[in-house]
Order: sequence, then C-alpha cells, then structure tokens
Amino acid sequence: MGALIRLLIAILLAGCGGSPGAGPTILASTARSPEGEQDPRSAEFSPKGPISLRYRPPARGGTAYRLTLEIMGERGSRTSTDREGPEPLREQRVLELEYRELPLEGAEARDDTTVLRLDGLHYKQMQKNPDVQREIELASDRLRLFINGNKTTDVGGPRAEGPLTPRKMLDRIFGVIVHDSIGNPIEITRRGVPAVRRYLAGLPMLTGIVYATIPLPEDPIGPGSQWTAVRFPVSRAGELGLRLNIEYAMAGFDTLDGVNCALIQFHADERGAGVPNAAGFEFDRVNASVTGTAWIEVETSRLHRAVLEDAIRVTWTGNDGLATTTNYRVRHESKLEITLRDPEDKPKLWADGSKRFGER
Repeated sequence: MGALIRLLIAILLAGCGGSPGAGPTILASTARSPEGEQDPRSAEFSPKGPISLRYRPPARGGTAYRLTLEIMGERGSRTSTDREGPEPLREQRVLELEYRELPLEGAEARDDTTVLRLDGLHYKQMQKNPDVQREIELASDRLRLFINGNKTTDVGGPRAEGPLTPRKMLDRIFGVIVHDSIGNPIEITRRGVPAVRRYLAGLPMLTGIVYATIPLPEDPIGPGSQWTAVRFPVSRAGELGLRLNIEYAMAGFDTLDGVNCALIQFHADERGAGVPNAAGFEFDRVNASVTGTAWIEVETSRLHRAVLEDAIRVTWTGNDGLATTTNYRVRHESKLEITLRDPEDKPKLWADGSKRFGER
C-alpha cells in the first residue's frame, strides 16, 4: 500500500507540473442565472438585479493578497492483524502568504493566465508521532529556516549565497495558473529555480489559492443565482484525490471596506461509501463539509475577500498482495482566508502574533 500511496501522490503532483492535462484538473462549472444585467458603474446602478461578474485576468499592475491557512488533523493506519495499531501522526500547519496576482505579459501573454509572485512567507509545521517541527520565515530580504526549534539558515541581503536565499525567492514567480472562461483553474505550474521549487512544493501555497478560487459564470447573476464547481481540499484528503462538489450561490450585495461587492456563499456536503477519487481508487467512506463566503467587487469582478472552513474524514483499505489488509484513515480541519492587502503595507507581526524576525 505504501507504494500505491507514493504513486497516487506522484500522480497528483504531476497535475501541478507544466504539461496541460496532466493529472487531475479542476472541472468546469455549470451555472444557472437570471437574464438581464445592470452596469455597476452607472449612476442608475442599484444592488437589486443581475449584474455581470465575469472572470477577468489581473490588471497590469497586479493585485496584492494575503492568504492565511491553518490545517489541523491526524492520519493513521491499522492492519487486519493489529488490535489497536500505532499512534496516529498528528499535525498542525500554519501558513501566511503574501503574494501578487499578475497578468502574463510579453510574447506569451494570455488572458486566461495568472502569474503569482512571492512577497512574503511564514510557514510552520508541527508534527507528532514522529515529532518534527519545521519553520520558514521569508520577508524584507531575509530568510530564516528552523528545524525542531534550531535555526539552520539565516541569510539576508543581495550577497547571500546558497541554494535558498531571499533573492531567489522574494519578488520571484512561484506559480502560474491557467483558467477556463469562468475562472476555474485548469492548469497549475510551479515556477522558480529548481532548489526553491522543490523546497516550496511541500507547502500548501498553490493548493490553498486554487481551493479558494471563486468561479464566475459567464451569464449575469443576481441574488438567488446558483452554480457549481469541483475543488480539491488543501489538506491530505485533497492530495489523495478527494473531489468536492462546491455549490455557490449569490446571497445579495454587501459593502466591504467601502467597496460594493457581490456576496457569494458556498458549501459542500460529501458523505457516502465507495466514493471514487481522482487518483483511481475508492474511499471506503467520506464525510466532508465545506462552508465559505466570498466578496466579489461588482465593478472589477476582483476577489476582495474569501473565508473558508472545512472538516474532512476519509478512510480506505489497501492490500499489498498479502493476506493482511490495512485500513487507512485521515481527518483534517482547515481554516483559510484570502484578503486584499496594500502592497506597501509592512506589518511588524505575522498573522499568528509573532514578531517578524524577532530574537529566538
């Protein structure tokens, strides 16, 4: 079963590679919307009827966002000959990501493509059974790495040398996303020098951004409009190919930070046995729920803020060709938020309250 899991992960990671169509992709959405629309820029605009919120590529100057994510859970296994099995692996992952969405320009310019640039990063992974702690702090032209509380790297400035330095990571492109006509991510590519790309591959950066991406139907929408899309959760179950059918609904209009927004609420509820996944096998049982809210600017169709929470449990059975079978179980809860940010804002604290580059 261990070989199977490695194969599944390889298949899923191939979907984040560079070749179109490799691995599982995010499926296209289907929309049900009322007819007619209003122009949000006109003096007659009133937040009542249908408006157009079509997918648009980022503006030339780009849009700055902050993503915060916390994942908590456990995973374990028990063979048919074990009464209790080993202690489950328990983990907590906390990510704060400052990034910019930019259009793809130059000879390769495409309206369906978004480029992601890294402005700052703080990531902590705490694991028990076995006990491992890992942390990366990157911002303000400085990089620090910690393993089990011990500082292993602390470099800064333009003369820093090594496979991982701020100059190789900050203000560099770490990902490219190709969207379909309504904004669903259909191709994801990691970018960066090989050492940086390999190091960041284990962080839920691209998967978090994709998970919270809101599709926008081509037809005008208004309060009561509904549409669906498929997403993979950012936790371990998503890595194993669990597909969630997300149902989106426009709840109405709201003003956030002085900006007129369409209020989008979404949820998913996947429960059942023998659930097929994108990796080619079946989960014995799935119990998953997702709830979220997004604010979409009515004038620009730009995401202003999105919040999402999920709770996911999956089990499956493996057999290595012997008489012994193994039951695997995964349980995770995630909290994710993406908000617009001022690119000139330089916070003194990370989202968890710790001081940026404080003494350790």
